[in-house]
Amino acid sequence: MLYFLSVGETLDCLLATLALDWGLGWGHSPAGRVPLFSTPCLQAAVDTHVHRIANRLKWTKKMTKSPEETRRNLEEWLPRVLWSEINGLLVGFGQQICLPVHPRCQACLNKALCPAAQGL
Repeated sequence: MLYFLSVGETLDCLLATLALDWGLGWGHSPAGRVPLFSTPCLQAAVDTHVHRIANRLKWTKKMTKSPEETRRNLEEWLPRVLWSEINGLLVGFGQQICLPVHPRCQACLNKALCPAAQGL
């Protein structure tokens, strides 16, 4: 997998994340949450739920193929103060309502705002 430095991300932060990702066998999303406690390395934690929902809501410039690509897209426009919030807000929603297969759009309070629910 290729990793790219985001604006403001230092090589030290990337290496620390990769050490957790590869060295400890963590995925990139949990590894990305650890730097939240060491602010220079802050990055949005994007797992498969956030990746799927961001694409369905068209929060990315184009459909992204990986959580890493989605993270880079979100970090371009999402205010930095929300990077630590996005994962916690969307994971449960992705597990209960915005499912990978057969999303429960009729039960979703956001269906009027969702391009995917509108068939767009």
